[in-house]
Amino acid sequence: MLMGRLMFPFQCVSTEFCSALEMNIPFSFFDGGIDGSNATASKKPLNQTQLPERLAEGAGIKRWDATSVMVSLTCTIFKEIGKRVPGVSMLPGLFQIKVVVKPARLARKGINPFADEPTVFKPVPPKKAAKILPLAKLKAML
Repeated sequence: MLMGRLMFPFQCVSTEFCSALEMNIPFSFFDGGIDGSNATASKKPLNQTQLPERLAEGAGIKRWDATSVMVSLTCTIFKEIGKRVPGVSMLPGLFQIKVVVKPARLARKGINPFADEPTVFKPVPPKKAAKILPLAKLKAML
């Protein structure tokens, strides 16, 4: 399935995972709670393989189910910040993703700072950029 520029070889949502979500599965991702006092920290960031393994361990589910959760979350975020939608997505308590439209700039006259001679700067077309804003729980962890 092709979503944006990323390619996922599996479906976004599985029926087994949806039934697992309806059950109350305890999620203990941080060993010491939200403050991370007893959490084991590593010197390197988690890679694409280690993150689903850590999620699966904390939630008590299979690694494949944790991977499908991440893919489903990615698909949902892509759909919410895509075209013809509000352009805002969030992971409650952690971060909010906004699409910011940077306006076009017209051609203008100026002075080249390196040669100190007059020049015309080219116009810049409008563009969209993603802005990630940390929310309260993420700010509290830092």
